[in-house]
Amino acid sequence: MREVLLSTDPPVSPTRHADACLTEQRETDAPDTVHAGGTLVTRVGKDVRWWTWAGYRANATLAATLKSVTDPLQRPTDTRLRLREDLTPADFESARAVLGEPVRFQQGT
Repeated sequence: MREVLLSTDPPVSPTRHADACLTEQRETDAPDTVHAGGTLVTRVGKDVRWWTWAGYRANATLAATLKSVTDPLQRPTDTRLRLREDLTPADFESARAVLGEPVRFQQGT
């Protein structure tokens, strides 16, 4: 999903409707949730989300592995994890250093 939002064409021929939806996603949602250099953490008010685009099982594993930074009441999705609202970038980097993937932080309004 992440690669397709970053402009890689899917290995299928989409319908006109699917192609229009994908174009809309790339133009409206992707700039705020996808980064070519790695996964992305966004903060909008108190809502902190880690956009992994890794799938439900991977995100559930990340939530269980990184309990110190994830919101204990959240339910992982295919696209993201909710993180603690008091989380700082330094706290997050310390907790997830074992994963070895760059993460970008984006401050919302």
